[in-house]
Amino acid sequence: MSEDVHGQDGSNPTASAMQRAKDIAAIATPILIVIVGGYLENSRARDAAAVSEALATQQRTVELELEKIRDQRQEASQRIEQSRLLANLMTALLSDEPIEKQLAINIALHACGEAGREVVAAISQSDPVSRDAEYAKDLLDRRRSSLIEQLTAPRHEDRWSAAEELGSSWAGDPRLIPELIAFTARNAGNELAVFNVSTVLADLPPRSLMAHERELLTFLPKAERNGPNTAKLVAIVRKKMESNSAGRAQTAE
Repeated sequence: MSEDVHGQDGSNPTASAMQRAKDIAAIATPILIVIVGGYLENSRARDAAAVSEALATQQRTVELELEKIRDQRQEASQRIEQSRLLANLMTALLSDEPIEKQLAINIALHACGEAGREVVAAISQSDPVSRDAEYAKDLLDRRRSSLIEQLTAPRHEDRWSAAEELGSSWAGDPRLIPELIAFTARNAGNELAVFNVSTVLADLPPRSLMAHERELLTFLPKAERNGPNTAKLVAIVRKKMESNSAGRAQTAE
């Protein structure tokens, strides 16, 4: 005898369970489609955002590299023009006519970059008792002082121009770093003075920094307390000095 598979009300339990499953599936399927679709849509959106961010980062990197190339080309072009001007001034710089020679010295210092400053420095040391040497030395001192004072000028353009010239054309000047440190001492509490002096120091080559290692080791901890932006510049200066010291140690070995 077969078992009775019908309920007391004559219904089939198996059929009822299957129908309920179908009803639940009918309700759940659209919900699952919406959930899965939303997940996929969000996933695609995240992927698209990630790709977009990667492309934007790549674009910024390319733009920065192109800007560096443009700056390097502009700097190279400027140096070529400065060299040409200095070459044209050589006759006047060697002249026995005081006015002509002093005019050429002035132009060389103000318009011929580092090479011009070095020529003027050489003239200032050529003959301690000569009028031309005295004029060149006085001009160097006044120009250096003027540029350093300009580091706290009201206009940002003037401050930037002074820092740029000091960090490039005056990098080989033996009096630059002592004068910069003395400037911050005269402007104690002036955060702008300390920051811009640190900017110039960070632009200088290691050999210039190491020539004044003792003074800098005293100055840098004080500058570091000027704020986080100055501390970053101080870190650059320290790194240059450390790399130079490491290089000298390897050479000695």
